[in-house]
This record gives sequence, C-alpha cells and structure tokens, in this order.
Amino acid sequence: MNKKITILSILIVLNMFISACSGQSSENLTGDETQGWADNLPDSNTLIPSPETFTPTFIPTSTPSPTPQPVGETGDYGPQIGDFPPGINPLTGLPVTDPSMLDLPAILISVPLFPASGRPQAGISFSPWVFEIYIGEGMTRLLVTFYGEEPQVKPRLSGSCDVRTEPFTATNAVLGNRAWSDENGNGVQDPNEPGIGGICVTLYDITGNALQTTSTDSNGYYGFNVDPGQTYLIDFEHPANLDFTRPDVGFDNTDSDADPLTGLTPPIVFTATDVNWDAGYVRVELPVEPTPTVGPGTPTPIPAEGITELPPPEVGPIRSMRLPYGTIGKFFQGGCIVSAGGDPSVLAQVPGCRYVFGDDSSVNGTLLDITDLRALAETNKNPNYPVNYSGNIFSPTPPAGGLPASQVNVFWNYGNQSQFRYDPLSGAYQRFSNHPEHVEEFTPQTDRLTGQQLLYDNVIVIYLEHIAYAETKIDINLEVGNMGAATLFRDGQIYHIYWNTVAQAYEQETLRLRPIRFTDASGNLIPLKPGHTWVHVFTTASVVYEKSPGSGIWTAEFHAPLHSTTP
Repeated sequence: MNKKITILSILIVLNMFISACSGQSSENLTGDETQGWADNLPDSNTLIPSPETFTPTFIPTSTPSPTPQPVGETGDYGPQIGDFPPGINPLTGLPVTDPSMLDLPAILISVPLFPASGRPQAGISFSPWVFEIYIGEGMTRLLVTFYGEEPQVKPRLSGSCDVRTEPFTATNAVLGNRAWSDENGNGVQDPNEPGIGGICVTLYDITGNALQTTSTDSNGYYGFNVDPGQTYLIDFEHPANLDFTRPDVGFDNTDSDADPLTGLTPPIVFTATDVNWDAGYVRVELPVEPTPTVGPGTPTPIPAEGITELPPPEVGPIRSMRLPYGTIGKFFQGGCIVSAGGDPSVLAQVPGCRYVFGDDSSVNGTLLDITDLRALAETNKNPNYPVNYSGNIFSPTPPAGGLPASQVNVFWNYGNQSQFRYDPLSGAYQRFSNHPEHVEEFTPQTDRLTGQQLLYDNVIVIYLEHIAYAETKIDINLEVGNMGAATLFRDGQIYHIYWNTVAQAYEQETLRLRPIRFTDASGNLIPLKPGHTWVHVFTTASVVYEKSPGSGIWTAEFHAPLHSTTP
C-alpha cells in the first residue's frame, strides 16, 4: 500500500481505461488504435451502463502515497453483562446506534414464511436472533426478536451496474470488500449504514491493464480472485447521484479507500487475501423538475435518480400465536410477544402484549408500525429489573476443531427449503429461499425495508423434543436446567455444540432467566461470531450430515414429530 505510482503510470492506466470500454486490453491494440485516447474521455457524470463497458469517471492527476492504517477488530465480549462495554449488544457483540435501546426489553413478533406472497418480510434483518419453528403441514414460522436496534427504512441507492446476485466463490487469494452509504458523512462504516448494490468495480494491474470487472451485491460487497505478488488498483464508479466520502479517517477495514476525485484506490501491493478495500458514498441532491399534480395540491411522487420508492415503515407481516413462542420468550425477561391473535387454547397459555389485526382481505396485510415497537418496549420496561440478555460470549476468532461448511441446505419439507451460503467477503452466511412453484430453485431472501439480502454470522440448529397435540398445534420442550445437542455454523465452518439452560449464578441469585447459552459438552461456552444469529428449532430425530465427505456442503434435515394423544 506504500508504493507510489508515477504520473506516467497514471496515463497508462487511463489509456487502458479507454481500451477497457470496448472490452479489449491495450496489449491487443495497435499503436494507431491507441492514438487520441485523451480526447475521448467521458464526462465526469457519465453513468456506467454495465461491467462490460466500464469507463473511468474522473481524470486522476496524482496519487498520494498512502499511510499504513491499523485494522480494527471486534473485541471478545461476555459472558456477564459487565463484560459488554456500553453500547455493545449482548445478543450480537456489536455496537448499536442508540445505546439507550439496550435498556428496553425485547419485543418478539410472529412472522410467517407462508404463504410465499408475504415475502419479502419487513424488518427481520434488524433482529439479533431469529428463531425458525415448525408449525405443521410442512410449514415453518419465524419468532423475530427486536432488541437494541430499531428497524429502519433505508434508501434504495444503487450504482449503474446490475446488482450481483450470485454468491462470490473464492478460488484464489481474495481482494475486495464493500461499497456503502455513509449516511452521516463521517467516513466510517457505522452500525446499520447500508451497503450499495450495483456499484461497478474494476481491477487494474499497475501497468493499466483491465483485469476483471464486477459489481457489488445488494449488501455492497464485491471481490476478485487474484494472484499474490502483484500490484493492483481498484476503481469504483461515480454515479451522478453519489459522491465519495472522505477517505482514510479510521480503521482500514471500516473506512473508505477511494480517492474522492478519481474513485481509484492507491496501488495495492498484494501479498495475501485482503478484504479491506472499501468505498463510502454520500448522496447528492440532484435538481428536480417541477412535478405534475394528481389532485389539488398533491404532487406525484417521483423517486430521485438511483433511488426506488420506499416501503412503509412497518414490520411483519404478523401472524398467529404459537405455543413455542412462550417457551422461547421466557428467556427474554421483560419482553413480550406480538401476534395477530391465535387459537384461544394457545392464547390462554401464551398471552401476547399486543394483537395486531389488518385487512381481512389479505393474510399479509397485518403489520406493525416501527414506532410501536419502541412504545411497546418502553411500556414493558420494569425499572426494578434491568434488562440482562447476556450469558453468551462473542469472538471474531472462530473456535478450533471446525470442519469446512461453505453451504447449509435446510430441508423442512419438499416445498419448504432454504440455503445458507458462506460469503467470504462479508464473513457471513447469505440466506436463500426456494421458489414457491419451482421448489428446487433458490433466490436471495431479502428484507422489504432495505431491499438487501439477509446475512447471518451464526446459523444454529438446536435439537429439542417436540410435542404435537395436533397437526398444527405443536410445542417444544426447552426447560430450565437442561442441555442438548446443537450444531453451529460460523466463518464457513461447522461445530457440534450444545444448547444450555442450566442456571448460572445470575439466575440463581435473581430467579430471572437469560437467553439460551451455547456450550461444549462440559458446559464451557462456545464463542459465537459477533453479528446476527438464525436458529433452526429441530426435533431430536432430525439430522445434519454431509452427503459428500469433504465437500463442505451440509444438509440439515428436519424430521416432523409424531402426534401425541395427549390433548
């Protein structure tokens, strides 16, 4: 990163920029074909139509010599509440935007996966823990916890390339990482600042040859498979409605590296995988033509360039109460459950703090305004019992003893399947859901509020006894003082672990419960990766296996419970 690039090298790079526009490298052009290239540079506001026709948007005049920057690391936190610094969420091990939210209890919401017409669900990407639970007839439902972060509607910013939807596969050393929206303009990737999809990114060698072109995915991540021992430059496009934020103001893995004038990184002397090359963008208000009206004084809303119309600030859809919600909810002391009513016999055992009813004409029309989440949490706050959702430990360093796990195929039922594919750029698992009609086709599962694909740092399977009183009336056995088998996927690896509800000193002294802990067979805590967690609640008869040993592709196969004669 300290190697300087000469003006001559910059000119050569510009020469190659123009040749890349036609899909050719300069080594395939004759001397006559390269004459006059400086006269054909595009205007600085030219949008880039596709990776195949990528061209630079600014003329670089000089490249500063970069100063080495430290890489920020997430700390090791937990297990006690005092082990989490102020502002760190004990359910994620990550900082929150508003630390006062950590003083409010959790709100748990019943969110359906079926019917598929309700997808994408709204707000679940902001949940630190999501539980997927079997409800009968091959269907599952989500119990979505909201704690420490309030869901937000995010502007749908985009570049001029297609948003990359195919998972990135590392076949060599990897160079990359993320383009994001710097909403507060401080040059740092703060909590919940979204990535920007469809940003065109081109890789050049030091002599100016265009080597590879790609685009960012919906979460803003990009990557290249490259050879160590070479020097590279990365060029980020400059869309008309976005400017680059100020560079090099923080840790190297959380700041921006793009020159605000050129979109180029400094020369990268590449020795090994390096996913710290980011570009931050700030929105530019473009001139807007006067809009026509659709009624007296009512302007027709026209989204700004590069921004699609935003969804309403609601979470859901919300569906009926289920027995397992009460079993899981008791571990979130002070919290409450929101549902759209339910079977009277279920509601008698699992009362909710709020019942939300929507339009009877649509099963997907029941949603909750985001502001109601905080109001419910404030109403349920008990000043005599501070919220304490600690108990687990979080570490960016994966534990020893894992096996490769690049993909997890989750099979609940032929018509209800999902996949989690490990993304080495984000370091998390991308969630895919199967098509409701073409069940063997999988597409990215997104959040309606952000338009971005769901990412989970921990994917966990817990094996519990299920009691099926009827086909669609099923409970789970998750009593205090027990432990059982579980499977953890993190950092592209699989670990055989245990869920644990054995009372610790806190529980014994206060008689209050904390969330399920994850341990080894001896009760020693297993570190979760800082970030969000998806928990599959399986029966004890269910299995996780690798069809082809050593492939890294695992199948989590759910086996439905037998019906009980007990009412």
